Amino acid sequence: MGDLPLMVETQEKELATMESDNEGKQNRISEIEKEMRHYEREIEDMNTHMVKYKDQLYLVKSNKEYDSLNHEIDHMKTNISDFETQLLNLIEEKEELEEIIKIKTDKIEVITASLSSNKIELQSAMAETQNEQKDLEKNRSTLFKNIEPIKLNAYERIRKSREGAGMVSIIGEACL
Repeated sequence: MGDLPLMVETQEKELATMESDNEGKQNRISEIEKEMRHYEREIEDMNTHMVKYKDQLYLVKSNKEYDSLNHEIDHMKTNISDFETQLLNLIEEKEELEEIIKIKTDKIEVITASLSSNKIELQSAMAETQNEQKDLEKNRSTLFKNIEPIKLNAYERIRKSREGAGMVSIIGEACL
């Protein structure tokens, strides 16, 4: 099987990570769209108020009222400008996220295709080696019957701690 099982596992993890990242970015895009609608409504409301204030300018009777309305109109213009700036920032962030999602989606498609072929190859390799593995396990169990339990337990303990390597060669009087 070679490194296919590890490769398949790595690709599956990478695929899951990219998909969850894309999902997070999609959620952020939804939040951005809500914020954009909020700012657009606020701008629309402020524009409506500003029109009313401009209409009131012609109805004022004192300089104080006129100055107050002008001050209020300037304040509205400032707020509108701030909201438009924030709206533009949100649009820019949304476009960046959409571009990242598109790139990652393309990568996901490539990884999915590769993963699919690797899984097929792994299943093929497993089918080919399955009979050989069963024969080796039978042979192993018959050999284990002839080994002392103390030595067998030591071997199994070492094999488990060394990721399947329970024996090493001895050169001279030292093991590797």
